[in-house]
Amino acid sequence: MDKKKTNQATSHNQSPCHSTSAFAQRARILERLRQGPADTLSIRCDLSVLMPAPRILELKQRGFTIETLRISVIDDNGTLHHGVALYVLSEVTE
Repeated sequence: MDKKKTNQATSHNQSPCHSTSAFAQRARILERLRQGPADTLSIRCDLSVLMPAPRILELKQRGFTIETLRISVIDDNGTLHHGVALYVLSEVTE
């Protein structure tokens, strides 16, 4: 029996939801912000975007209105973090 194994690391990284390209990260963040505000920790954890701030800046430079508020958040380990960015997208309706 000759079964071929799939390179799981390669197939996993090629998935759009796990791509580390700036384009894919911006798309995931924008889709999430259209659902409501999101903070840095949730974007890192839920969207696999290690550094959300540069992607948010790029979205702003592309014309999206995103407000940054500062909040306190308790992470999954129970640690309180002050000054965490909360991003809020303002959709422009015509």
